[in-house]
Amino acid sequence: MKKLGALFLVAILIVMGITSSLSSLSAEEVDKVFANGEYELPFEIWKENEDKVSVADGYMEKPAKLFIEEGKYKIQATLKNSSWWQYFKVNNGQEFVDVTVISENETDNTRLVQFEVNNIEEVVNAKVHIIVTGIPGFEYDNKYNIRFKFDTSNIPLAEEPTNPETPKPEEPDSELEKPSVIELENGDYTINVATLHAKENKPSGMARYIDESAFIYVKDGKTYVKLTLKDHQTVTGFQIDGQEPIQEEINEQRNSRIVTYALRELITPMKARVQYKAGVHTGDQPLRLSFNESSIKKVEKEKPTDSNVGPKEDANKDKNESNNDPEDKHKNKHGNKNKELNQNSSDRQKIDPKNLKNGEYSIAYRVLKQDTDQKSVMDDYVISPASLKVKDGKKRVAITFKNSSWITDFKVYHNGKLIKPKVLSHDPKADTRVIEFAVENLDKKLNAWVKVDIPEIGYHHEYDVQFHFDPSSIELLKGGETYPKIKVEDEIQLPIKKLNNNGQGPKFDRNADQGDKQELAAKKDVNKTNNPTTNDPAKIILFASLLFGSFIPIAFKLRKKFRSI
Repeated sequence: MKKLGALFLVAILIVMGITSSLSSLSAEEVDKVFANGEYELPFEIWKENEDKVSVADGYMEKPAKLFIEEGKYKIQATLKNSSWWQYFKVNNGQEFVDVTVISENETDNTRLVQFEVNNIEEVVNAKVHIIVTGIPGFEYDNKYNIRFKFDTSNIPLAEEPTNPETPKPEEPDSELEKPSVIELENGDYTINVATLHAKENKPSGMARYIDESAFIYVKDGKTYVKLTLKDHQTVTGFQIDGQEPIQEEINEQRNSRIVTYALRELITPMKARVQYKAGVHTGDQPLRLSFNESSIKKVEKEKPTDSNVGPKEDANKDKNESNNDPEDKHKNKHGNKNKELNQNSSDRQKIDPKNLKNGEYSIAYRVLKQDTDQKSVMDDYVISPASLKVKDGKKRVAITFKNSSWITDFKVYHNGKLIKPKVLSHDPKADTRVIEFAVENLDKKLNAWVKVDIPEIGYHHEYDVQFHFDPSSIELLKGGETYPKIKVEDEIQLPIKKLNNNGQGPKFDRNADQGDKQELAAKKDVNKTNNPTTNDPAKIILFASLLFGSFIPIAFKLRKKFRSI
């Protein structure tokens, strides 16, 4: 009986020890707190019901960024192929919430997003909707659930204070710039402005959308601030100190918007809010505007007067006239003639697609599905028109691929065989590639084969397409040595010929020699000719021969006379 009692006592002690250990371990896990700061956060995206990597794992750049502040976890991740993402929602412990878009890069087709999680050591659920675009012949539209598994092994824990103190009420960050009033007299000013984070002394993620130079107008105690929003399509709304703009000026060409606010006074820093839209995503973000008082410059308005406006206008007028005079004289002398010649030349340069001369042309084309007249999806990923080069009857076409990295192989049929075209250029940054291949007949469809590989989504496909060229669209870009030479050069030389007032050729008129003797003398010296009117040397030789012959009898008479003496 005593043995049983002892065994029972030992069992109770063991159970109590295990329970105590588990309790302390559980307490340790609950009390585990990470240190405040910014860290790199490796992660994996798992399938919904399996601890295996999802296809979506390749849709994001790694690692992510983790921001820890007093037990709150914010994660920023970059989405690849931004145009594919229709929505991205993360479970915050209670519901699925859309992520916040921080910025978007249309050139790289990426998007920086941010979301919060309650516990980075737990697996976090999310929902995504992906529509893959830009892949010829491939349609992908899917909504599915994914899970995030974060690696926190390199994130330091918060140090516990040696002498715990009673928590004090939270106070505003003493390092933040305290608001101060900028007083200005009536007038116009320019000032530099910085867009800051709402709670930290660092640039806001929206700073790139707000111009750093602002304009201030002060009159009778009222202050007006004018800002330039660089991307008015992304920035849908902007308020300063809770005030909406009283005036907006949109420049569609520059994709900018100038907004004007009426303020009670100019304070720095000043609270502001921005609303934005990126694709199907929208957001609302607080920030601060810090005005640099030392950068203020007063803008002096020029008051035009009659005395200074008149001469300036006259000077500009004279300047314009002096600049235009040489061109006008040139146009009067040669412009009309050249215009006529150009018109005649263009009329004569009508291109016969079946008899192309050497040169470089442009030609429109479409990419069709095999053996149909339906446009292929690939047609959206080539640039039309193409470049057509003709030399000695042989034709070569150069086309440009968009999304070059996806098109891993491409061949065209030539003489019944698939031939790999020549690569003329490759731009990795723009992801384009220019290729060139031979074409036998522009009136017939050209068969081709293409292979597309997109590792991010595990897509690998090859298929047949046809190129349909439009010969009627051919335009000359650069003529070769044999194109087109339709006696244009002869016509250009026409002004060199001497024409009379009636526009006819030279007439034979000996009376014309009775004109101005000084003019004739000048022509004689310049042209070195004895008969400028007729330009006929045969008559001069005849007269010289007769004159020389008349001296022969005289010479004989003189000879006899001298002998008789």
